[in-house]
Amino acid sequence: MTSTRTNDVDGKAALDALLATTPTHTLHGADAAASGRAALEAAGVDIAALEQRIAKGGRPRLDGHLPGVGRRAPRVNVAIPATVEQLLNERVSATGQSKSEVVRDALEAYLTAS
Repeated sequence: MTSTRTNDVDGKAALDALLATTPTHTLHGADAAASGRAALEAAGVDIAALEQRIAKGGRPRLDGHLPGVGRRAPRVNVAIPATVEQLLNERVSATGQSKSEVVRDALEAYLTAS
């Protein structure tokens, strides 16, 4: 699937241009769906892969099993000092991982260390 991250300059620019246009009328039903599809295609999104992902119920669960409708992975909310946030942001920038991926990897490494 083509990346939809904000560093996808060409796709983001195309989507921004579409979103910046002033609509002349409100779209409904099939017309709205076609317009949305055109915007995604202009942004470089692989529509077939997106449709497969939606049909499966979203991204795979963290435990590797297929997602269940309405089922979420367990979550932990923690407060961190600004210095740790800065280190986290630097790691995210350096690796391209999401903050969640970095935190999960670090927590797992810490908890499984002997």
